[in-house]
Amino acid sequence: MFFATGGALAMFLSVLLLGKKGKNAADKILMLWMLILAIHLFIYYCVYTEITFRFPIIYGIGLPLPFLHGPLLYLYTSARIQRLPKNPLHISLHFLPALAIYLYYIPFFTADIPFQLTYIQQITSGNADWIYQSVFVIMLISGITYVAATLFFLHKYQSNLKIQTSNTQHRDLIWLRNLILGLGSVWIIVIAVNLWGKNIPGDNIIYASVVFFVVFMGYFGIRQVGVFTEPQIAHSPTSDSEKKRYQKSGLKPGQATKIKLALEKCMQKDLLYLESNLSLKILAEKTALPSNHISQVINQHYGKNFHDFVNTYRLSAFQAKISEGAHKEFTLLALAYACGFSSKATFNKFFKKEMGITPSAYVRDLGESPQTNHTS
Repeated sequence: MFFATGGALAMFLSVLLLGKKGKNAADKILMLWMLILAIHLFIYYCVYTEITFRFPIIYGIGLPLPFLHGPLLYLYTSARIQRLPKNPLHISLHFLPALAIYLYYIPFFTADIPFQLTYIQQITSGNADWIYQSVFVIMLISGITYVAATLFFLHKYQSNLKIQTSNTQHRDLIWLRNLILGLGSVWIIVIAVNLWGKNIPGDNIIYASVVFFVVFMGYFGIRQVGVFTEPQIAHSPTSDSEKKRYQKSGLKPGQATKIKLALEKCMQKDLLYLESNLSLKILAEKTALPSNHISQVINQHYGKNFHDFVNTYRLSAFQAKISEGAHKEFTLLALAYACGFSSKATFNKFFKKEMGITPSAYVRDLGESPQTNHTS
């Protein structure tokens, strides 16, 4: 039951993500990964309870699954820090090894049960053919390589951010680093068991570590805001008159959710914040939504007024340009204008309020000097 319980937990986490509103690319990748982990653990439960003796095809289904965990970790990390490749072909290349193995084992899937059982017996007794042994070695190399590459990728991203990260970014980085190290630990156990575990129940130890990895993901992922659950947005206090006004607005929870998603699309996909003259009226016209409802959603769901809501996206765009080194070619003020800020005063004031330091000090803390004629 231990392995089945781990599979059930992974399935539960996948369902949590399925029900999460406003899922982004990272959520969808994690949902798929949880589903594959659930299937992987349920398959081993069938092996452990000898169900595969009656349905040996189940064993074959699980053979390529280890090739999926590394790519999914890498793609999830990329999506979480907004570095996921936009070309679907580049993403699909990561899954070619697993697809190739499924194609190779078509004869196994179409064979009769006695043949399937004989082949499984050869694998479990250590007498597998050279192709299976080669694939197993490639699997180990692939797993460790993906873990190392993802850790390097995250470290490079974190180095660009240096110390100037928001609390949310900091929690995300810790979550991703622990996730990488967790999967890395599983692969180390797999290697150790195969090198020195001849006299111990190696597969049980390996899949027990997978169960603990799933428990780890569930425990810290649920605690981590926005991983398996809705991000918790701080609400700003409203006066009694505002509460009464909102009560009379007629905005229903379902409508508020749709407006929230529409706003995020306008900012994250359409990049409307780059328009320096963007106003509540213009946003209402572009979204075909009532301006009073937009204002209410921004206030109640984000705890901000309209201008702070838009400037938050502009600030994130500015930080992204700094991390890319744009300040070496352009002044900070030019970058601020490029990100949608309409004036030097507005930019400096909002930056200082959100980050606690001036833009120039922010760049200096990164260990670099901004272009001359910079702002504050």
